[in-house]
Amino acid sequence: MTTKNKWHLDINGGKVPFLELTDGKIVIESLDASKWAQDNSSEGVNLLPGDQSNQDKIQSAIEDLFKKSMAIIMSIFSKEKRESDGPDQFVQAIEVLNKELENSTTEFFVDQEHETMADLMTFPFLHRAFMIEGTSLKDRFYDKIEFEKVSKLKKWYDTLRSKYSDVIGKQEDFSEHLEKNLNSEQKVQLYYPLPSGSM
Repeated sequence: MTTKNKWHLDINGGKVPFLELTDGKIVIESLDASKWAQDNSSEGVNLLPGDQSNQDKIQSAIEDLFKKSMAIIMSIFSKEKRESDGPDQFVQAIEVLNKELENSTTEFFVDQEHETMADLMTFPFLHRAFMIEGTSLKDRFYDKIEFEKVSKLKKWYDTLRSKYSDVIGKQEDFSEHLEKNLNSEQKVQLYYPLPSGSM
């Protein structure tokens, strides 16, 4: 990922993810690629349910939750943050997300009856946060989480993790690759192993 091909750089500066369609069109944003998959699939959960008003509500929540979730990533992956106020920022960001979920009348974000795009776009940030239990950051980061204060968020996370366990890999694999990322001098946000048998 540090030495990128010209074709990749020409597409979007070498960023990931991107989705190339059969007609040659390239979708370069995570949310846009996810929306394309939603629009072109007749199976699975409808991640943008309801009328336009409800869909707009979910879209707005995605943007808000993304901004709040980024604090988790910065606290972990920014070496400067990690060695200064990262642990405090890490805990605060998790508590902020829990508050957002507590404001919902259901177990999912923005009053939805099942997981939506807002939930699945937020889940990877929490997955990174909780998987550091198996890394060298456990003492300074993970152990600072007061889970009784974020119980609704933890229950939400456990529900989604259990439901999608076949596509997110094993905890040991994830922690191992996360540790590799933290100790790497290469500019890669996250090594993410594919689940066994997925290829």
